Amino acid sequence: MQLFKLILLVIMTYSFTACNNTDKTTQEVTPETLGKFMQNLDDVTLQSRENIQTWYQASVPGVHKSKRNRIAKKKGRFLALIDALPASAKVIPTTGSRVESSYDGLYWEDMNVELPGGYIAIIATSQYFYAVGHSLADRNKGSIIRSIDGFSWEEVLVSEHQFSDIEQGNEVIVAVGYNGQVASSTNGLNWKTSITGNYSLYDVVYGENFLSVADPYAIFSLKDAVTLNLIKHDIEAIGLRNALYHNGLYLFFSYNFVLRYDGENFFAPLKKTSQLTEVIYKNQFMSLDKDVLVSDDGVTWTKIAELEVVDENTTGLNSAYSFISGSSIIFTQKD
Repeated sequence: MQLFKLILLVIMTYSFTACNNTDKTTQEVTPETLGKFMQNLDDVTLQSRENIQTWYQASVPGVHKSKRNRIAKKKGRFLALIDALPASAKVIPTTGSRVESSYDGLYWEDMNVELPGGYIAIIATSQYFYAVGHSLADRNKGSIIRSIDGFSWEEVLVSEHQFSDIEQGNEVIVAVGYNGQVASSTNGLNWKTSITGNYSLYDVVYGENFLSVADPYAIFSLKDAVTLNLIKHDIEAIGLRNALYHNGLYLFFSYNFVLRYDGENFFAPLKKTSQLTEVIYKNQFMSLDKDVLVSDDGVTWTKIAELEVVDENTTGLNSAYSFISGSSIIFTQKD
């Protein structure tokens, strides 16, 4: 049934273009053009290497599992956003998200802080923590807050629509959200905003510039960090929710495939295997499941470790050899 829905959606929306063509030239969809597109969905190549290490995954209690960063680290200290009722809840939220703190990523303390809304993504800059989500006073409105220490927070922007993600790049902070909402700031206090109303922006990534993935089926660049510039809109972008950048190459991930972009051209999409699940960037593109896979190009993925869940018997983990992956912390062995 899921495959039938996908094929039906393809037939209804697909405009066949060459993989490196970013204009909106359309062509009648035929079995031949649809078949040619499906032939481009090549499986990614999986490899393995010797001396596989064991890595450990530690989840923070109360943090909803998500590909967006619910955890941030600054000056040796982790902060985690503990979920309150989401904006989509049938019961109107009466309390905001809470914050927990940890110095080792394993033992957490509630900071007795209630935030002025529900927040789903957090980042750390050199001076502040920033979080984005929805306002508690009006859950349809977006909210951006910041804090130096995680205890005292100030709301720096309330906007028309909820925010979904936030990123920093080249001394600019950018937040994106529903209805094509974009907000950017160079000092974290004064924000420029824009709203298109046509797309919901789910993820923003900084490479050579800011790029965002959107629904329905679009990829945008953010000219001057606030103006949306459509660069891709067709079947190859269906369902994209995650964007990553490394060394001149952007990867966009959906449930079914990987789309690659080098800043000028899009490459024929690659069909994902079930082993490519929670994909992040940490020195390389990295897939975190029972097997830890890394890639420089999104085509060849190499197994470097096996991932185990931290339990009461796990010892010897050091936060100096750890990194954040969405709602979890990954502890690696020292080389």
